[in-house]
Amino acid sequence: MPDVLGVGIGRRDDTVAFNAGELAGDAERLMGSMYGGCDLHRDIPRSVALWRAGKLDIEGLISARIAFGELNRAVSALREGNVVRQVVTFG
Repeated sequence: MPDVLGVGIGRRDDTVAFNAGELAGDAERLMGSMYGGCDLHRDIPRSVALWRAGKLDIEGLISARIAFGELNRAVSALREGNVVRQVVTFG
């Protein structure tokens, strides 16, 4: 079975086909994850260390910064597909 990596989330009625014999015979695994998986005690310190070392571009991951009072506009932007990640600012 070739290495397959699916990234993203499909519709609720999307299906995926695979060969069950190859899955078991090659000791492969099929694992689901909703919005990624994170071990907070391991991954947050690791991410902060990478960011501090200049190896993780956090700013590049942010689509927009929005004020707390603009939450309704932010939700609309997500629904329209105009942004991926927004950061809420307070103040």
